[in-house]
Amino acid sequence: MQPALAELKNRTGKINYLLHLETQVSNFTLGAWLKNLVVGLKHFTQWNRIVVVANETMVEKFSDAFSLVVPGKSKGFKPGELTKAKLWVSETE
Repeated sequence: MQPALAELKNRTGKINYLLHLETQVSNFTLGAWLKNLVVGLKHFTQWNRIVVVANETMVEKFSDAFSLVVPGKSKGFKPGELTKAKLWVSETE
């Protein structure tokens, strides 16, 4: 994922990102969360739109609130809203 994010950042100057979680958050290891955090911080100023699609209300609410700490926008969607999520993440300001 890291090379693709770097290429996108270099090409466009911003990152639109969609994460579709098909497993419970509790199944992720601490190591996986830390790797995700490092990637997020490395490109912190380039995040433009972040979408997390998950079947957990907590993840959806956290994704919505994440807009308060990143320079871009963040939003959570339910799995049945995947098409809507793809449209939202690809919008231009």
